[in-house]
Amino acid sequence: VNVSRLGHSPLSTAAPSTVVQTLPATREEEAAKMADSPTIDAVFHNAVIVTMDDAFRVLQDGAVAVAGDRIAAVGPSADVLAAFPCAVQTLDLGGRIVLPGLVNTHVHTSQQLARGIADDVDLMTWLHGRIWPYESHMTEEDSYASTLLCGIELIRSGVSSSFSLCQHGV
Repeated sequence: VNVSRLGHSPLSTAAPSTVVQTLPATREEEAAKMADSPTIDAVFHNAVIVTMDDAFRVLQDGAVAVAGDRIAAVGPSADVLAAFPCAVQTLDLGGRIVLPGLVNTHVHTSQQLARGIADDVDLMTWLHGRIWPYESHMTEEDSYASTLLCGIELIRSGVSSSFSLCQHGV
């Protein structure tokens, strides 16, 4: 994660095993830093973290600290947990993979409810004989339901951004 694009300071240029957050040297510095730092809402640890940083590192036992809607730190689990011992919530992900949201740049939200109506035909038959007639009879409510279902499926699949190629407007 390139947190500089998220409105945070750039990632540390230190060795890959260090946490993004710089730790204070003394107890006084630590207390001052904790007083000035945002509340860490959650630390997700014990995960495979696909960082997407400049080196495309993958942390095998990594953690992500989150403050509000921002990533506060990314690094090895032990370092992030030590940096934020007072996180509101600490979640052990049991080795699951954490990666940035996926982007789907070609989705037809109005066709979500039409799955299976044309699995057995060629493209031109599908277009002229199936999908265009189907879409031409859709109501606004049909289109809304199809778009809602499509959105749920996209989110459950890890998609955080999409572009709909919908001619009937939703």
